[in-house]
Amino acid sequence: MKKKSMTLPEVKFYFRRSGQRLLVYLTTGTREGDKLIGYLDQDSQLVPNDEYYRLFGKPTANALAKMFQPNIKSTQSIGVWFAIHQIFVQLGVEEALKAAFKSQEQIDEIMGVAAFMAYYGNDMSDFRARVKDFWPLESMSDHSASTFFASIDEKAQKRFFEAWLANNDDDETICYLVASRSDESNFSAPKRDVYGDIIPRLKLSCYYSRKSGRPLFYHTNWGPLSGKWPPAKPLVQSARTFPGAVTFVAMGGKDMKPITRQLHQGGHRYVVGMGGSEDLAFVAIDKVRESIISSRRCLGEGKYATSTDISFEGVNTQARVCLDLQKGEELKANLASGAKYETEQFNWYAEKGGDKFADKSPYQIAVTQENGKILYELNHDKLDAVGLYYGYLCALSNAPFEDAEFFDILIRYDLPVKAFYDIGSRFDGDFTGYDKRGTTSGKLFCAFLSLIITTRMEEALTNINKYGPHKILDERELFRELEMIQVAELFDGRSVWSVMTDLGWDIFSALELKEENLADYAGIPSRNQIGERWNGW
Repeated sequence: MKKKSMTLPEVKFYFRRSGQRLLVYLTTGTREGDKLIGYLDQDSQLVPNDEYYRLFGKPTANALAKMFQPNIKSTQSIGVWFAIHQIFVQLGVEEALKAAFKSQEQIDEIMGVAAFMAYYGNDMSDFRARVKDFWPLESMSDHSASTFFASIDEKAQKRFFEAWLANNDDDETICYLVASRSDESNFSAPKRDVYGDIIPRLKLSCYYSRKSGRPLFYHTNWGPLSGKWPPAKPLVQSARTFPGAVTFVAMGGKDMKPITRQLHQGGHRYVVGMGGSEDLAFVAIDKVRESIISSRRCLGEGKYATSTDISFEGVNTQARVCLDLQKGEELKANLASGAKYETEQFNWYAEKGGDKFADKSPYQIAVTQENGKILYELNHDKLDAVGLYYGYLCALSNAPFEDAEFFDILIRYDLPVKAFYDIGSRFDGDFTGYDKRGTTSGKLFCAFLSLIITTRMEEALTNINKYGPHKILDERELFRELEMIQVAELFDGRSVWSVMTDLGWDIFSALELKEENLADYAGIPSRNQIGERWNGW
């Protein structure tokens, strides 16, 4: 039987959105915690659950006279954009933008697009449907976004970097070598732009301050369609912008061998990941396997690191080996689960008289039954042999980093890769047209600003995970928590904002955000002004 809808009692409560519903929580102020007492229907009336009836019983006529009806007209999420804008203010990004661009409207749009990229990634497909929570982009369409990127001219970008780098006093820099996804397709024909010209491979050198961990600058490297990187000389020349030591970092493979050799022979510092498929990585891992799990090499939380001397194409260098036991077990479990499911599928087809599959997967063994039929069993020896190398991360390096520093630098490689991953994505069904209309240059600039955001978010996540009572998996969960901060417009003309969870307050603290600034942005009283721990809608 459908529960009867009723207006809300006059108690301290708050809302949290779950899908299309607004769940209603009662603030108890007790050790047992807050209580979910129902949800709001389409008329903003409470549909109570069993917990409501346990706490309040059936409503009386006298109680109904004191009910509070919020009459919510509309809601808008403000937490993500507010947090990102405050990060830009704190780090001096907005100030550097003002030194480079004359129009405040253009500055707001640049920050809005960077915020969008940090949240959704830089694939601009279905852009229009996803910008509603970033107010500077309210009037921007898929088509006008392409024009907007073209309007970010390179002279203004140069002025920005002059202002941005003026605040950097670090004498040591990390240079990550990354490539956009559009360079990695398996198409039989080369990818072409909107003018029909072949799109050259786009690779970037992205520089970080080792002391602050902030992205400082990026340099584009336009190369041939082959998978190889340009020679080391242009990279080294671009690095001369920065004082002191520069360490080049890349996750490699066969395409990185020539440039690694050049960097080594030139006396430049480098960290080049070998990847799990490189024979040299297997050699290095086998050399340290018996000794890596030791209290002397423990980095904490089941992570270990060590190094061993190794010969790379006749050059003596070091192989740095890291082991993440938890990650290794997760990968092994996924491998075994997938192989088991595949085996069940093979046997199902075999029972139906299907083709033989033994030559199509390395993880099954074909066994002929007495009746002549073939069934499949897991090849446990093969699974164990492959899983033996799961959880390891191996790199060639001549950089004088401690094991913990080395591990952290290599793990952070993922951030710039994600930032520039979809840089060649489509607008209105067309590729951005590399440098034909300047769209790629403008998009790269916004992607760099989004990288500043995600780097700051990662720093906050590290502090929350390490010191806080919560466990957040990635920045997406952090963004989702911020997204729950919403402003509601009531039919009586008032505006109120939803409360945050304890995790939300911890995120605010980690990002050094001020509640008073949020209240000013929303145009409503802050918690401190009204003197309450929770200020529900």
